[in-house]
Amino acid sequence: MLLEVGMENVEKKYSAMAKGTRKALESIGCRVFPEYPVISLSTFLPPEGVGADELRKKLLSFGVRVAGGQGKLKGKIFRISHMGMDVLDMVHAISAVELALGKRGAVDIYLDTVSEKLS
Repeated sequence: MLLEVGMENVEKKYSAMAKGTRKALESIGCRVFPEYPVISLSTFLPPEGVGADELRKKLLSFGVRVAGGQGKLKGKIFRISHMGMDVLDMVHAISAVELALGKRGAVDIYLDTVSEKLS
């Protein structure tokens, strides 16, 4: 993919997907962690009262596998990789988080952000 589309376009795509994912999940109560994330991965603290591991299990039941925290962050965060994913893969992941949390609207925010950045 890198040779076909060029590094600049790959970076643009993953940057848009990362920004869209973060805006989307923040809109339904998740908090981005750390303060300065990278474009290849988004890490979140779940909303207050929701355990990260319980959320991960629910997402897995919807066919979405996300990573958990390690060490001191075990059970406190969940991580979503953007690398190797496409825009619609992230729609699936974000909609699964919406369902797991009983919230709506995040997918629209994601799609609006990504389409704005990739236009």
